[in-house]
Amino acid sequence: MTEQRYGYADFDAFAEIPWDFKAHIRQNPRGIQTHKVPGTDRRATLQAIDDYGAVGFILGIGTATFNDEDRSFQLWHDELKGGLSKYEEERISRRAPSRLRKTAFILQEIWIIEIDKKLCENLGTFMEGFRNKDGSPRKAKVMLDLNNIEPIYKIDYEQI
Repeated sequence: MTEQRYGYADFDAFAEIPWDFKAHIRQNPRGIQTHKVPGTDRRATLQAIDDYGAVGFILGIGTATFNDEDRSFQLWHDELKGGLSKYEEERISRRAPSRLRKTAFILQEIWIIEIDKKLCENLGTFMEGFRNKDGSPRKAKVMLDLNNIEPIYKIDYEQI
């Protein structure tokens, strides 16, 4: 399997169709259940479906721990990256909140999903109008709604 590139967007692997790997948590830091998974660049996904008939997503689904109330993990991460980025400095100046970091992940399921032209109508859009850390506009991504998509194969944590 090799990487498949569409302009500025990469798929993680290629085997008959492009594949992308994602990790998804079942709940956000406030404990609210989530069923929507941000996918790959929307234009690249639609082009890959036109080119190959489908794209695949391999989702590792589980629970996460957001245990960084004292922000020690965040401070360690900032130091590891060489300090605050310009984006982070701008966020602070806007007084926008900083998200909590995941400090642990427990894998519970693996879903293998194949999206073809028919399933495209079940894809939402995510990050449209967002910006990158350098302030440039961010490209829209597809949004996978796990309530509207059936996996072609599913592995439960008892099997892992």
